[in-house]
Amino acid sequence: MDASQLTTAQESLSSALDIASRTGAPDLAARARDAFSDSIATIGLAGGLTMLAAAAVVFVLVPKDLDITQQQHH
Repeated sequence: MDASQLTTAQESLSSALDIASRTGAPDLAARARDAFSDSIATIGLAGGLTMLAAAAVVFVLVPKDLDITQQQHH
């Protein structure tokens, strides 16, 4: 695989899989799938932790005696 193919393969999963199929490199396809799965898991974890942090901030900042059912809209 030359440098331009390597650069293209690093751009997206579909590009890596396309190059792997054209060059007959099953190890490239496997590594690309693994990298994609790992990145999705990492982003999911980061998103989950962000949501938990936001929930904790809301829990701490909202007064405990606040009753939103008694609020009147004007």
